[in-house]
Amino acid sequence: MDSPRAAADGKKIAFRKWSWQGSAYVGDLQHNGTRLTTPRRLTLNEGRNYPVAWTADSKAIVFGSYRDGQWGIFRQLLDSFSSQRTRLTIGGIL
Repeated sequence: MDSPRAAADGKKIAFRKWSWQGSAYVGDLQHNGTRLTTPRRLTLNEGRNYPVAWTADSKAIVFGSYRDGQWGIFRQLLDSFSSQRTRLTIGGIL
């Protein structure tokens, strides 16, 4: 496990389960951040995915992903099965 990113409210964490195919997972933190509930796989593609941030409302994860021979930045809502390519701007994400 690496690349941990805690949500602003301190109740969720995103991380990368390391393997050649990197998948992003999300789980709830309990007991003041000392326990992790059973993680759920967020990214379902065959690419390499690296979670890097949460959106300000903690409803989506922002991650880098290597797909189709190129890197991109994506955003995926926690209750969604698909991600959207996004653009970075100074001070935020579009």
